[in-house]
Amino acid sequence: MTVNITWSLTAGGVAITDDVDHGNGSNGQTLTAQTIFMRHDGSNPITGCALYIREYSGTYIGGASAALDFAEILGWGDASTASAFGGFQVNMNATGSFPAAAWPAYSSKSPTNGYACRTGVADSVGTAVAVSTAMGAAASGTINASSNVSFQCRMQFPTDEDVIGVRQLDQVLVYTYTS
Repeated sequence: MTVNITWSLTAGGVAITDDVDHGNGSNGQTLTAQTIFMRHDGSNPITGCALYIREYSGTYIGGASAALDFAEILGWGDASTASAFGGFQVNMNATGSFPAAAWPAYSSKSPTNGYACRTGVADSVGTAVAVSTAMGAAASGTINASSNVSFQCRMQFPTDEDVIGVRQLDQVLVYTYTS
C-alpha cells in the first residue's frame, strides 16, 4: 500500500501544490518564517521520519543553477564568521510556539529543536534530521496516522553576501511505512 504525504500551510489544510516562496530579502536580512504542516493518509504510523534539503528538482528559474544554489545555501550554514552565516533554517518547536531559542544562530547552529542546514546536517538522506516530538510527533521520527506535525522554516542572508538573485532548493521528508 502506498502512503501519501500532505504538506500544507494550515493544520489539516489543502496540499501545497506550488513552491513555497519565502519572499525577497537583502544582505543581513532574515525572512519571515513559514509554518509548514505534514500529515499522511496511512492507517499506521510512519517511522524513520526525518527532514533534509537537496538540489531543486523542478524547473529552475534562479540566477545560477540548482547545484550552485544548494552549495551556496549549505556554505552559508557552514560559515566560520558571523557575517557569512545564514542559509535555510528550521525551528521544530511547534509545541513551544516556535521560540527564538530554537532558531539557529552563528554561535549555535543546532539549538534544541532547531538547525541550520549545512554540510553534514540535513544536507542528504544520510544526514536528515529526525522529526521531533516538539513538532507534535508521537515519538522522535514517528508521525501517527491522522495527526499533523508542524515546523517553521526561513531563509537568512549573510551580511557579506554580494550576489543577488533567486535561490531554490527542495525540502524532503524521508520515512518508512509498513501497512
